[in-house]
Amino acid sequence: MYEAFEIPDDLFFRWYNYRHHADVCHAYHILIKRGIPADNIITMYYDDVANSKQNPFPGKIFNQPMKSNAVDVYAGCGKDYVGEDVSPETFLAVISGNSSGVLGKGTERVLQSTANDEVFINFVDHGGK
Repeated sequence: MYEAFEIPDDLFFRWYNYRHHADVCHAYHILIKRGIPADNIITMYYDDVANSKQNPFPGKIFNQPMKSNAVDVYAGCGKDYVGEDVSPETFLAVISGNSSGVLGKGTERVLQSTANDEVFINFVDHGGK
């Protein structure tokens, strides 16, 4: 006999996306290490993994946790848009330079690039809805 029970949507969602948070923060640190100023990097991630009850290392995220020299990539990772501010609408406003589209959200930073600039977008996702 099977029992039906309901798992809160956010419980699975939050821990399931650990690698995405780790990938964002890992990329952030690589860009900084390569000389890209933090002011030129805009990050968006839900930011609910590092302090999740399921995280055996509270406040830390590791991109390669199985290595003996694993580095906490959450430490010092930029946070421009987190939580409910992370949405398709916010993403589009940020990449199109639409300041009014991010009013009251996160740092309100948007791309201010020109045709002469190079823009790198690291879109980390698993193809879900």
